[in-house]
Amino acid sequence: MGLTHIATASSIMEETSRVLDFMEQQREQRRRLEDNIRRIQTNIKVLYKKTMDCKKVCDGKCREAEQLTQQLTEGKGSAIPVKDIEKLKQKQLKAVVNAEQADANYKSAIDSLEQTRIQWEQETEKTCDDFQLLDEERIGYNRNSMWILTNIGSSMSVREDEMFEEIRKGLEKCDVDADIQLFIRQKQTGSERPECIESENFFGGLLEKNGNSIVQPKPPANMKTVWTGLSGRTGANALTQDHPTLPIIQSASIYSDITDTDVNESIVNDLYDDCINFKQKPKKIQFRVLYDFEGRTTEELSLNENDQVTLIQKETSEWWEVETKDGTKGFFPAIYLELI
Repeated sequence: MGLTHIATASSIMEETSRVLDFMEQQREQRRRLEDNIRRIQTNIKVLYKKTMDCKKVCDGKCREAEQLTQQLTEGKGSAIPVKDIEKLKQKQLKAVVNAEQADANYKSAIDSLEQTRIQWEQETEKTCDDFQLLDEERIGYNRNSMWILTNIGSSMSVREDEMFEEIRKGLEKCDVDADIQLFIRQKQTGSERPECIESENFFGGLLEKNGNSIVQPKPPANMKTVWTGLSGRTGANALTQDHPTLPIIQSASIYSDITDTDVNESIVNDLYDDCINFKQKPKKIQFRVLYDFEGRTTEELSLNENDQVTLIQKETSEWWEVETKDGTKGFFPAIYLELI
């Protein structure tokens, strides 16, 4: 049903896009027609102004020629010298010529204005016809588009009715118990419990106890080395990340029956017996680092072999808080320390 709606929306968008393109074409055609009429109207305004100017000039020239003609007529019957009469006659002839030229310009301007007016009327009539055709085309196109959109909506309703009917038929056949049993048959993993996972001893090492010192030598190159993780600390100073795994010597010797838990507990108990009351002693408990270790968090110290540290407190049986000679405090694995 969702795909049907998507297809319907796509069809509607395509039809809408075609309508928008058609509207843009009509706007362009209307703009061209309007620009043509506007250009003719501007030309009419210019010619009308020119005609009015020619009319004023013609009126002035005609008045001047008329006045000179009247003066010449009056001068012939008076005692005006012949020389002045000749000058007046020449001036009158020139004024008549100017008046005739101004009248010709005025008539030419009127003719141009009239031709432009006729052109404007013709173009206006033609433009009105074009506008009418555009409106008829627009109405017809919009009618067809609405018809198409209506058909799309109607067909969508029919398809929805058919799909809803199929859904109703499917719901009538729905059986909850049968569906549950089908799920069990498809996802079942068996009726027998898996076997229990037995622990395996991967720890072995060479530990020598000499008085108050616990010596843990470096693993030789020919011995197999495995890794075991130290459990996380608890309390206020507990780290938020998993601690890095530490190397423990693996050997198939007589120590194979000693588990890693027994060895760690032995180390912790021996060291704890030596430093349980270190706060009451005037001398602090000193330890030597057996192996290089790089801290993985800001709370863990990174120390090198033979560095000396002072015990502050036992955070857990596996991680102790110590202090270096330069006053740096942090946590360090107890199994990497040797009591001095």
